[in-house]
Amino acid sequence: MDHATSKTNASAASTRVVDV
Repeated sequence: MDHATSKTNASAASTRVVDV
């Protein structure tokens, strides 16, 4: 995944694990 997407997912990671 992209770095920009990773940052967005990192925020959501607090609620759910995003590792795609």
